[in-house]
Amino acid sequence: MKKTIIKITGLCFLLATIITGCKKDGATGPAGANGNANVTQQTFTVATAWEGTSPEKYYFLTIPSLNSKALMGAVNIYYSWDNINWSALPTTVGHPTGLYSFTYTMKTDTVRLSWLLSTNGSGGIIDPYVDGYCRYINVVIIPPAMIKPNTNHHNYAEVKEAYGLNE
Repeated sequence: MKKTIIKITGLCFLLATIITGCKKDGATGPAGANGNANVTQQTFTVATAWEGTSPEKYYFLTIPSLNSKALMGAVNIYYSWDNINWSALPTTVGHPTGLYSFTYTMKTDTVRLSWLLSTNGSGGIIDPYVDGYCRYINVVIIPPAMIKPNTNHHNYAEVKEAYGLNE
């Protein structure tokens, strides 16, 4: 009988804790912005001449949000605009002067964007196609577990829709 009373008393305390522990305190706060708090996007424009000499040129972007957490505990995806589509880097683009291979490397606060021209006999001309106004997007997903498995992350339109991003 003593064990039954202890069990009933324990059950009563458990129920009382559940009922009072789930009580709402205060008013509901304002709705947050649409989107995903763990996914950020930044758009960059390179409107000046790139550094380096033919056939390789590069440009350094300063990105203060590219801290150790974004480097080590996140997925960083870069996209380049080719006047028609956003292409995930690294990528190779055909052009009348040859093939442009676009890549990037990252370190804290800095991204080095680069391209290499493989000529088709044109003599390594630095084409204004690349040596001037270029747009890039960086998408950061923290933590990597937030990646949506059925999304083609090479396709910016899919990434934009899947994560609720605005261009």
